[in-house]
Amino acid sequence: MKKKRCKAFCVWCLFLLVFIFSAFYTGEWGIIAGGFLWAVLPFASAGMNLYLRKNIQITVTPPAFLAKKKKATGEVWIRNSSVLPFAGLFCKLSVENRLTGEKETTVLEFRGVSAGEAVRQYEICSEHCGYLQVYPETVWLMDWIGFLPVRCKNIEKKVTDTNGTAVLPDTFRPHIYLHMAQNVQEDAESWSQTKKGNDLSEVFALREYIPGDEIKQIHWKLSSKRGQLIVREASLPVEKSLLIFWNKNTEKATPEEMDAMAECAASVSQEILNQGYSFTLGWTEGKRQIFETIENEDMILQTIPRMIKYGFEPVKQEEEWNSAILETGASFGKIIYLGKNIGADVESFQGVEKVFLLCGAGTAQEYNTISFRADRYQEDLQAIEI
Repeated sequence: MKKKRCKAFCVWCLFLLVFIFSAFYTGEWGIIAGGFLWAVLPFASAGMNLYLRKNIQITVTPPAFLAKKKKATGEVWIRNSSVLPFAGLFCKLSVENRLTGEKETTVLEFRGVSAGEAVRQYEICSEHCGYLQVYPETVWLMDWIGFLPVRCKNIEKKVTDTNGTAVLPDTFRPHIYLHMAQNVQEDAESWSQTKKGNDLSEVFALREYIPGDEIKQIHWKLSSKRGQLIVREASLPVEKSLLIFWNKNTEKATPEEMDAMAECAASVSQEILNQGYSFTLGWTEGKRQIFETIENEDMILQTIPRMIKYGFEPVKQEEEWNSAILETGASFGKIIYLGKNIGADVESFQGVEKVFLLCGAGTAQEYNTISFRADRYQEDLQAIEI
């Protein structure tokens, strides 16, 4: 871009010198007038751009989903609501992966748009999974000669959560040997506060009868009082509940490590679901902790794009977590904790057993840990016992 501006400036100076020498030797008023117009043209058009920049709107429309290492196209729409045309508009478009922190830029050029719209396509691609945020980082209008830019600051860096592309992780099929409590004492004293189960000795919730409900679930006494069938939803003993939690904030990870952890979280979740277990999937979203109940394929397909929207954000030791687990008082029979290291927040999770999947870290003897490398995570996690 700088080379183009330097070239345009040199051309302008060259023609201006030609006008000056021609006017000096000929003295003709036509040449003098032409030289004057040539001299003021870039400054006059730059002044016009100061007005035009208030009438420019930019809309970026990226694709909703994208496969890793596959190219797709998005569109950038420019609308000029003024009748005055601009000579040239340059948009420096940024594509930032919020999960990995990677960033790329490209420059799009628009010419001579007045009282209407123009569109340009751009290519988007990512080596790693995550959430690509696409936005105009720098926008400027150029004068008719091409060396006096005017910034359009009012339309730069407008970023929203919905204006992005989810790059979904490639899942693999790890062989998981999951040990969950098969038998629970009848006098179990704790049940999950967030998930229903099959233990009718403790009521999780009451609701109206739906055709297909088992007769043993009907609450006959309450049904007779209300004059309609009411069923009891059974509770899930804590010993049988499972949490998979991905803490992205334990330590800043490389793009390759973040990509590997995302694929590990998605693959382990998918395989556990295939084995017939429902579970809670949790992750850090900035300085918050998010938890979602996963009971079927649709739920996990909807949750994974949300899980990869945010990446690492440093959390000070003294800062308090916005923990939904602490707020609900939930506890779990088993916790699978994924991260680059073991975070300080691990003590806030109440559980019978904790298993740690750590990317690039050595095993900690005081914990049940399984480590894997970013460059060979599929091999390291091909068969795991948790």
